Amino acid sequence: MKPYASLPVVAMRPSSTDRSLLFARPTRIAAARKVACTSLAAALLLGTVSAQVGANYCTPNANSTGAAASISGSGSAAVPLNNLSLTISGLPLNAAAYFLCSRSQGFVANPGGSAGNLCLGNPIGRLVGGVVGNSSSTGVVNVLADLSAMPQPNGLVVVQPGETWNFQAWYRDANPGPTSNFSDGLAVLFTSGGGTPIPGMVPIPTGTFLMGSNAANAAPYYNGADGPSRPRQRAASRAPRRRAPRADARLLVRDGRR
Repeated sequence: MKPYASLPVVAMRPSSTDRSLLFARPTRIAAARKVACTSLAAALLLGTVSAQVGANYCTPNANSTGAAASISGSGSAAVPLNNLSLTISGLPLNAAAYFLCSRSQGFVANPGGSAGNLCLGNPIGRLVGGVVGNSSSTGVVNVLADLSAMPQPNGLVVVQPGETWNFQAWYRDANPGPTSNFSDGLAVLFTSGGGTPIPGMVPIPTGTFLMGSNAANAAPYYNGADGPSRPRQRAASRAPRRRAPRADARLLVRDGRR
């Protein structure tokens, strides 16, 4: 097989069985790119790549900046990953803020003389992530929620897959005198991981696994249309072909001539 001069050189040392990838045909390079794209999709599916998490609800009131503060979630809603980050933006500068949580939604206008609306129902937990943040010069506060220690009035609880938790930020404001205000709400449905499968994709379990020609011809590396038979057929197609001997391939000698 002749090498293709136009192929890029990959800065990694291949195994002895995969060195042929450096001189692979374009079809094999395309297949490798497909694997990379599939891996990224699987990462998004499993929640290992940061993405928007949760759905906003409830209308917040404007604060002293003239606009309302907004809450957002990122990371993952998969409980085993414990990777949910909560952010509130649009805060007044240098304002103290922390996050509330509840399994239920509600609505109370101007609770305790606040300038905002409480969008959670009882029981309500305070200090998600265990910290009180400060918006400093950015007007933003974020915290990493600990799903194994979600605050509730009677103590910390563990979030379970299938539960929906609601979050809201409570912060200091001055409008015009000292008061408090609330962001909108964020509802997050927690899962056990994996989400909704993408057609044609099979999630690979966590741990060490092999790729390329080192991969086994079995699940989870091949599935459905990409069954064990296809890799074997491709390998067979790359084997050198031997010409079968012809039945009449022999030398005839007549009168001392061939």
